[in-house]
Amino acid sequence: MTATAWALALGVNVAIAAAGWLRSKRPKDATGWQLAARRLAWPAVGLSLFATAIDSGDFVAVVGGAYTYGVSYLTTWWLGLPIGWLLLTSAVLVPVYRSGFFTNAEYLEARFGPGVRLLGALVQIQQRTHVMGNMAYSLFLLLGLLTGWGGAAWWLVIGLAALAAWYTASGGLRTVVATDSLQALAIVAGAGLLWILSWRGAGGWDGIQQRLSDLDPDLPRQVLDYSGSAGPGAPLALVLFGWITVHVAYSIVNHSQAMRLLGCRSARDMRGAAAVASAVLIVVTWCTVTMGIAARAMYPALERVDDAFPRPARATDLGG
Repeated sequence: MTATAWALALGVNVAIAAAGWLRSKRPKDATGWQLAARRLAWPAVGLSLFATAIDSGDFVAVVGGAYTYGVSYLTTWWLGLPIGWLLLTSAVLVPVYRSGFFTNAEYLEARFGPGVRLLGALVQIQQRTHVMGNMAYSLFLLLGLLTGWGGAAWWLVIGLAALAAWYTASGGLRTVVATDSLQALAIVAGAGLLWILSWRGAGGWDGIQQRLSDLDPDLPRQVLDYSGSAGPGAPLALVLFGWITVHVAYSIVNHSQAMRLLGCRSARDMRGAAAVASAVLIVVTWCTVTMGIAARAMYPALERVDDAFPRPARATDLGG
């Protein structure tokens, strides 16, 4: 990374953390810390919801998934998450919100007993531990390639995690939503820029088709057509149903996303937040999925599909 790249990366992260901290007020009670006193505006919650769903791990995973499965990988994101958010904000989370609970686990205990709450908490711990591990490793892969530090890039990951823990503890949910909103805007800008660079590097849609055809005449159909993802003997409808189901379930059980929605001013605002998150998600995942397809055309022999995002992210590699 050049000095300019370092200055930009450090400047953006420090500015986001500082802005979130300055905009927040130290909570006076548990409701203020966990739910921001339920005074959060729905556009900000929507951006935060998106930023919670899409993180560094997802950039690596989505681009790598599209590298492997092609355009069909859009299904899980364009349909799975928005449908899950719609169900969550229209039905599943509404009684939790109206009952005044802080968490969905608390509601489970009131509705079904302490045993179900314990089970729900254990599921959340397992799920969040897995997600955080995936996020940390994906960020390590990206930073390791961009900086050339190798294993020392773990120190950058640890530093970013400590920064996030600091501003979260300082102001609770209000600070988290403020920083998430700024991060979401940075993600949109970054995804758009990387998409432009990778798309140009691959020669646009025609260039991608030509590169894929040169590798294998049947490859464009497999990568650029939904029917290519099913494979022999696998009904396309079943494949798409599987993609959608995974993220619908993820949206409904995700405690981190539920807490952001519970900080809205009303149940109606929760649905507005879900609409904002879905709209931004559609734009960003279009960029990341097509980046994966462009990477497949430019770097067809990657040993690890996890490298499909870091490689195009290095602007000096594009076009080669």
